[in-house]
Amino acid sequence: MKTLTLRMPDDLHQRLKVLSASTGTTMSELLMKAVHIITKQKGVEETTFLKAFDGLADLKKGEKCRSYTKADLEKFLDEDRF
Repeated sequence: MKTLTLRMPDDLHQRLKVLSASTGTTMSELLMKAVHIITKQKGVEETTFLKAFDGLADLKKGEKCRSYTKADLEKFLDEDRF
């Protein structure tokens, strides 16, 4: 399992802490569940870098692969705000 350091505003941290205490679930578990829900809603599949790289290698010459701009990613995040 990997470790992630996350910086969040104090008010959001407080709300997460209250939710954690009221549900008896750790903050880490709540965040992992939220990420799982979001990735399922957006159709993001679990993969490895090797699989992703192999997929790029299999593209026919001239075929485009999905790419995102910073604006696309910001829009993606805005759509999933709770």
